[in-house]
Amino acid sequence: MMKLQQELPKSWNLENIFAGGSRSEELAVFLDRLEADISSFQSELGAVEVPQSEADLHRWEKIVEQVNDLSGRLEEVSEYSICISSVNTKDEGAASIEDRVAQLGAQLESALIRFDAQIASFSDELWQKLVALKSVAEVQFGLEERRNRVQEMLSESEETLIASLGVDGLKAWERFFEKVIARVRIPFEKDGKLEEHSLSTIGQFFISADADVRRRAFQQSTEVMAGEAELCAQALNALGGYRLQTYKARGWDSFLHESLLQNRLSEATLTTMWGAVEKIFGRLAAYLERRGKVIGVESLHFVDLYAPIGKGARTMSWEEGAEIIVEQFATVSPKMAELARRAFEEGWIDWQQSAVKAPVGFCASFPVTKESRILGTFHGRLSDVACLIAHELGHAFHFSAIKDLPRLAQLYSKSTAETASTFAERLVMDALLQKVDDREERIALLGSKLDNAVLYCMFTYMGFLFEKSFYEERAQGLVSVERLNELMLQAQQRAFANSFTGYVPIQWSFHGHYYDTVNSFYNYPYAFGALFSAGIYAMALREGAAFEAKYIALLRDTGRMKVEDLAAKHLGVDLTQEAFWLDALQIMTGDLEEFLQLTE
Repeated sequence: MMKLQQELPKSWNLENIFAGGSRSEELAVFLDRLEADISSFQSELGAVEVPQSEADLHRWEKIVEQVNDLSGRLEEVSEYSICISSVNTKDEGAASIEDRVAQLGAQLESALIRFDAQIASFSDELWQKLVALKSVAEVQFGLEERRNRVQEMLSESEETLIASLGVDGLKAWERFFEKVIARVRIPFEKDGKLEEHSLSTIGQFFISADADVRRRAFQQSTEVMAGEAELCAQALNALGGYRLQTYKARGWDSFLHESLLQNRLSEATLTTMWGAVEKIFGRLAAYLERRGKVIGVESLHFVDLYAPIGKGARTMSWEEGAEIIVEQFATVSPKMAELARRAFEEGWIDWQQSAVKAPVGFCASFPVTKESRILGTFHGRLSDVACLIAHELGHAFHFSAIKDLPRLAQLYSKSTAETASTFAERLVMDALLQKVDDREERIALLGSKLDNAVLYCMFTYMGFLFEKSFYEERAQGLVSVERLNELMLQAQQRAFANSFTGYVPIQWSFHGHYYDTVNSFYNYPYAFGALFSAGIYAMALREGAAFEAKYIALLRDTGRMKVEDLAAKHLGVDLTQEAFWLDALQIMTGDLEEFLQLTE
């Protein structure tokens, strides 16, 4: 068994990426060079002509290489800026770097609009000759995706204008929301002591075994956020309006169109998935009802979803959690275990509680450095080990499988992005269950697994329903705070099958996924990834030692094909048919009967 060093870092090390944080001279030089190279690339694209003969393709081969290079370097600084601003929301230097990165992103996006328009003008014959070149072949899917998408867009000049306006429009409203959330301070009294908490640190009380503590903490948080609701609604309305106007100009008749393109799946697949999910709500409602009895509440409130379940629920040290993850990863993939060991020992993870950290968890991957970094707040729960740390390490392993590919071949969709992460969660939880005989500990572990099913099926469906209804109403005009609360309440009641007596209508105001400017409808990819990974997990059980190579092959293809093709090639299934989804849901809820039996 792979052993970790006794003392593991509490915070991450970003120095080998750019030394000096927001004041990094190395970063300043990198940004200056990137800006100059993007400007040079823009000039070159302005001068180059669409090829008329095979002799012209050599120049275009180099242009494709530049696209890979510039995109990777921009992602490097973008991920770094997110890291330093999230770990310290009071870092004013980080905010200025984020702004500059946004400007560079808009500049490169403008150049890529020109690039896309030009590759769309290639003759079919010369296009086939270009993508057949050895250095281009690996990114053929990504290039053809861009080429085809031009047909659905506005003119080059109009798309360039939209990209430019987005810096002080779409993206500015996202940054505005982040600033609102970062400044929030929540007073909370515990044991006779009054303290101020951020949205990140108040979370420690949501998981309290004491129902009074967690409900008071949640009530206090929602009351504070009610005071910020007008500002959050302003941001959400602006983001939604910006998108809808853009879609209208492009002639898109569905606000889901962009999201489906981004996730490389069809609406038929999405509709089939949600239809299957709704069929297991009865099972999940039965679990929630029993969950309330186990944690000792007469009526279940939304916040009770976070309460520790079972007397066997225990806290653990960071080192103990790390050992569990590395050991379980090793059962299916030595390479996964080795990556996790590096992450823990070399300071890839910032897990400590801090009042200045953003209330988020994420994995940032760096195409140039070829490493990842993880941000999260660890409270010592088993669910933290599986649902936070193992989850984000799954993302890191996904990146490790593709880090040597050209940047355009690394760009997997959000739907497949959640595949490796949710697979890692399930792996840790199931492996632990095989070792636990104690009744109370089994109840705790089974509860954690079923909590995941609630999260990925019910909670993500709630987000999807809310956003869908929001965009439907936003198309008619501004949506008020009161109406946003009503839409969220309706979404919660439907998605949780009316299982609660207390809901959180204002939840829309502090859930960052609704304000994301890169990914439209950020919620449902989590459900897709969790269910898709259930099929992969079944493959792991079947394949044994052969699984690791097949798993890595699947991950490497995630940036090179649509999800329906990925599933057909590596799992042999049709995602537009309900059978796959029902089988996956059975895997996710398969522990319900044992849980109900143990908790009678």
